[in-house]
Amino acid sequence: MRRGRGDLVILEKFLTELKERGTEITQLVLRHFDENGKIVTTLLPPIEHKRPAATYHESWLPATISSDAVEKCQEYARRVAEYIGGLGIFAIEQFVIGNKVYNSEFANRPHDTGMVTRWALERDEGALHLLASIGLPLAEDVKNLKIKGEYCVAHVVLAPEDLSEEVPVKGWKASEVNAYIRCKKYRGMVWYFGKPTAYPERRMGLAVAYHEDLENARRIAEDIAHFAEKSIVYEV
Repeated sequence: MRRGRGDLVILEKFLTELKERGTEITQLVLRHFDENGKIVTTLLPPIEHKRPAATYHESWLPATISSDAVEKCQEYARRVAEYIGGLGIFAIEQFVIGNKVYNSEFANRPHDTGMVTRWALERDEGALHLLASIGLPLAEDVKNLKIKGEYCVAHVVLAPEDLSEEVPVKGWKASEVNAYIRCKKYRGMVWYFGKPTAYPERRMGLAVAYHEDLENARRIAEDIAHFAEKSIVYEV
């Protein structure tokens, strides 16, 4: 079905097998100047993420997809970014089913699923976007993972769903969260966004966890996130 005016038509496909055996990837592409003043394209490691509903919920590095799928994710994303042109971070969301890759969404900016780069890469997506956008040359090693032999998972910290309206945030009990992480002997932390107000299920921060096993890392990040959610004090 076509809506509106113009010669371009967007075709969409419903991937019935995605839920059973697929996953979602955000492929970050960095366009920047090299040491010779030439605009080049650097492909960052693909980020895997899950969203039980419509919005971002958790993401991790490294991704668990095959090397063949990684190659396709990066090549498809590179083509899109180079066609658009410009400098900075480009985020291409993709669906991966086995070795098949489908482009889903494009954003010419840092992406929420890419916030995990703050802890997993040598430089996070925000810093890379800033440095590239103002024309500073970047070394090839910006795409390197700084985590070795383990997974880094970021999980959202949400405001309560039973808030009746937007309310002010009085503060955070960060010391209690840190004590909980130490008591459980987790390797993790919480990054609060510092938002002055909250509404039902607003993203208030991220819980981060490290572990050699992905499912354990996801479980720990979720546990820290749920504890951290109770540490936020609202004016209600």
